[in-house]
Amino acid sequence: MLKQLSLDLKLYKKDLWIALALTAAAFLVGFGMVTMVMLFVDDPGSWVTMGTFFAWGSLTMCVILQVAKYYQQFMLALSMGQTRTGFLVSYAVRSLLNVALCYGLVVILYRVELGVGTKLFAPWPLEIDPTFIVDWRMIAAMLFGTVILSMFVGSLYSYFGKKVMVPLWFAWMAVCLGGPRLSHEGYEWIWSLIPGAVWAGLGIGAVAAMVTTIIVLGKKQMVK
Repeated sequence: MLKQLSLDLKLYKKDLWIALALTAAAFLVGFGMVTMVMLFVDDPGSWVTMGTFFAWGSLTMCVILQVAKYYQQFMLALSMGQTRTGFLVSYAVRSLLNVALCYGLVVILYRVELGVGTKLFAPWPLEIDPTFIVDWRMIAAMLFGTVILSMFVGSLYSYFGKKVMVPLWFAWMAVCLGGPRLSHEGYEWIWSLIPGAVWAGLGIGAVAAMVTTIIVLGKKQMVK
């Protein structure tokens, strides 16, 4: 299995370099935009770490694209004689490594932007500082959560086809539209109804269910 993992890392190393390049490019675009605003607008008032937000967005897009690659790589691996368990382990390790390196790059770029921006835009205060990206809980959620979620969605798409994308799309929109609303002030009572231990249990249960789904569907998936 280690030999196969080494071969897969070499085979798909281009994906890592592309993800790193896109993350760095997105950062440069974002930082360039905020720099232009700060230099050419008469009274910008404040500044934001736009480069970091752009890099974060690029990382998110790379994770989403992993869903499409899951199906392609699954079929290719099995057609070349790789075992299903071997593929699942290899894909999980490779995805975790890619996300970890890209996330590390985002953190480095954030530190750079914060240091340069604080000096370059000294007369103006920093309005939005995404300190959450260096929080260990966010790091753990991003590293493990995105890998499990991408494999979960990828396995559903591989097994059920395009028809599964409709309920997934509605679920995604519900999170995107309902999540921010529930996080606003005045909705704290909703979260306080359920103890923290219960939320933790629900989270662990959800992860266990997704991992089980990945394994079961991976073993049932037919090679097309």
